[in-house]
Amino acid sequence: MTRIAAALITACRLGLVLALATIVASPATAQQTQRIAAVVNDEVISVRDLENAIRLAVVVSRLPATPETGRRIQGQVLQSLINDTLYLQEALQNSVTVSDAEMSHAAGLLEQRLGIRPGTLDDFLAANRLNRPMAMRQMRASIAWSKLVRQRFGSVATVAEEEIDEVLDIYRRSLGRPQYLVSEILLPVNDPGTEAQVRDLAARIHQQLQQGSDFRAIARQFSSSASSAQGGLIGWVTAGQLAPEIETLLSELGPGEVAPPVRTDSGFQIVKLENRRILRASDPLKSEVRLRFLSVPLPGGGEENTDAGLIREIEQDVADVGSCPELAQLAEARDGASSGVLGPIRLEEAAPAIREIVLDLDAGNASRAVRTGTAISVFMVCERTAAPENTPDRDNIVARLRAEKLRSLARRYMRNLRQSAFIETR
Repeated sequence: MTRIAAALITACRLGLVLALATIVASPATAQQTQRIAAVVNDEVISVRDLENAIRLAVVVSRLPATPETGRRIQGQVLQSLINDTLYLQEALQNSVTVSDAEMSHAAGLLEQRLGIRPGTLDDFLAANRLNRPMAMRQMRASIAWSKLVRQRFGSVATVAEEEIDEVLDIYRRSLGRPQYLVSEILLPVNDPGTEAQVRDLAARIHQQLQQGSDFRAIARQFSSSASSAQGGLIGWVTAGQLAPEIETLLSELGPGEVAPPVRTDSGFQIVKLENRRILRASDPLKSEVRLRFLSVPLPGGGEENTDAGLIREIEQDVADVGSCPELAQLAEARDGASSGVLGPIRLEEAAPAIREIVLDLDAGNASRAVRTGTAISVFMVCERTAAPENTPDRDNIVARLRAEKLRSLARRYMRNLRQSAFIETR
């Protein structure tokens, strides 16, 4: 018997039972019977289950605990409950189990996300009047699904050497182009009939984010991307590697800003630009420098006009200096001046003011004069140790490509499960 046929028979039986119960039951019992949110094959998701899941989602995602919030996320939470039910049914059919150790590890991760002490998850759930069985069910379903995907596709989600070389070639051709540090929330459209509902949820989540809700917390609760475990953080991506509609949005954002939802092949996507940079063969902030400085104290603490005059004077003095020993000699010849050596220091660990003026300074050239406390100073790079090349590690490339393949296969697997299942929402 096919799974579809079995589901239909189960649904018919369930419908007959419900019809008989409605006929013979008391009004109170009939009313309770009707409190069904969805039927997934032969399992019922009750309205009470849905209410418990909504409360859990609100607290974990740090959304406003209002009736309006509950109404906004109800559809997506119900779809998540349906998915969890399918995960657990499929795990049972394939003899995939979840161990106590795996559940304990997942509970520890949830405690970290919530910012509570290890071992206090049960206390947190009780204090916030959250349903523990629902929290445990969600964790169990997530673990079971990950194990199912690895079991079914682990041997086929392989990465060829040619694929690694292609990534490295793209990297080399992308040098000098923008890179974006991106986080995402992905709301999939598994059923065309739910597209409007998912679009509405995406718009409402974006509104909550604009009002200051925690992006990471919402991504962990609602995003279907594998990045949800990291609060939606994808990592650094290079211009040309993203869907054109996403890249256009990122080019218009400032660091920390969130773009409106956009429809992609996977569903509705909300992206946040964490940071941007230019891709370089090596990161100049990883280089080490040894510096010599010359400092001249400001008379009487210094006034603004005194600063400007002394800055011009010092810059004229150092204009013909071409080495660190010459800068030291200049300091010895000037009354009140001092000189010394800093480093070697890594530029990313240097004070921001120093880092800014010596980042692109060639060895043997004096920096512009700047005020440092109650003195005017110039700096010179005596030695610079180049930063290591920023070329991606092949093992990291393999891990990323393999994860992308598993995500794609998992999405297809889920679509097939939903298409073959009997799902009725009420």
